[in-house]
This record gives sequence, C-alpha cells and structure tokens, in this order.
Amino acid sequence: MKIEYGIQADETAIRSQLQTLAVFSAVTTSTTNPNGAAQVSALSQRVTQALTPQTGKQSIQDIQTDLATAQATMKDATARQKQAQGMLQNIVDQTETVSPDQVATQLLALQTALQASYQTTSMLSQMSLVKYLPAG
Repeated sequence: MKIEYGIQADETAIRSQLQTLAVFSAVTTSTTNPNGAAQVSALSQRVTQALTPQTGKQSIQDIQTDLATAQATMKDATARQKQAQGMLQNIVDQTETVSPDQVATQLLALQTALQASYQTTSMLSQMSLVKYLPAG
C-alpha cells in the first residue's frame, strides 16, 4: 500500500496566511496620527477577510484534512498489518510445535496409501484380455 502525504512551506494557504500576518505585524501607527485608528480598523478588516477561507482556494483546514486522512489511512494499514502478522505468527507457531509422533503417524499413513496405490497399479498392469477369453 502506498500513501502519499506531505506539505511544503510554500503551500498557497500557508504562504497567504503568513504574508497577511506579516503585513499586519509590520504596520505601525502613531498615537498622534488622527487617521491611525481608521488605518488600523481598515487593515484589521482586510486581514480578517484575507484570513477567512474562500471557496476554491486552498486553506489551512484543507491541509489539515489531507494530513488527517493520510494519518487515518496509515493507522488502518498498521492495524491490518498487525492482524496479519498475528495470524501468520499463529501459523508458524502451529507448524513449529507439531508433535514428532503426529508427523510420523501421518507419514506412515501416506506411505501405506502409496504402497497400496503401487500394488493396485502393478496388478492392473499385469491384467490382459487374453487371460479372460476362453481358449479355443
């Protein structure tokens, strides 16, 4: 299974938010400036608008969703692999703990069946139609 995930520092959503915050933090106004309050208010509105997710544009939530989906997929894959590992380990354990007496018994039964098969084949190969036709 291949799961592709990851983000880069220059993702559109990250870059846009960092640029917006940089602009907001770089602006300074003087307390003596009569337009200072209006400038800060206008900047605040623009920053709020820029930080609000917009339809059709990548957002931080989109990146979070992608990463969460990849994480959930990896957790599911890990759980399936652990389950498969447990089942395979049980098979190995059962194979390694077979009784030698049980193996010997099974081999003897197979050997007997094979000998019976050989005997039957031998008997069939010696049969001839001539033996059953009346002499005549």
